[in-house]
Amino acid sequence: MLPSLERSDFDPSQLVLPWSDTAHPASWDEMEKLFGHSPYRRSMLLLARSRLERLAAEGIPLLAVWINGSFVTGSDKPNDLDALVLIDALAWKSCWPLFGGPSGAGARIHTLECDERYEPGGTKLDHLTDFKYLMYFPPDTAGHAVTVEDLDVWHENWSRLRLPSPKQDEEGRLVEDAKGFVEVRWSS
Repeated sequence: MLPSLERSDFDPSQLVLPWSDTAHPASWDEMEKLFGHSPYRRSMLLLARSRLERLAAEGIPLLAVWINGSFVTGSDKPNDLDALVLIDALAWKSCWPLFGGPSGAGARIHTLECDERYEPGGTKLDHLTDFKYLMYFPPDTAGHAVTVEDLDVWHENWSRLRLPSPKQDEEGRLVEDAKGFVEVRWSS
């Protein structure tokens, strides 16, 4: 169960998920309940879910999705829904025939990373969902060390909170370990 949002220790005007050294596990329904409190937010959740369902229907073995950014705060109008999509690296190899073999599968991942970061029609300046992709190698496999390094980078970056700047024309500073994020396990 997701914890309630709480006032940030660093900026009491912001409601955030409590910081944790791991992601807060949740179901998609729990995400909708806590973060879908306006039509704008519900449209972001619906769009993200439809993108994930499309990937799963295509045969891409989704393991989980990490959701963060302004979406997992109390902001009435978050900038976007940031998601890190974890792809099951071991199951991915068995999916290669769906994409015409190893080179087709590699091309599909490249397309995800380069052309499907935002929803169809979305751009860097105008989007509702921002997806990044990571191959997840489980413990006791050759790629696990790389997976852990990559996830540590994401955890460090996504636990930051931007504080408001006293000057309007400047970005506020980032504070480390200031907010949590959500992990939704995916099953097709």
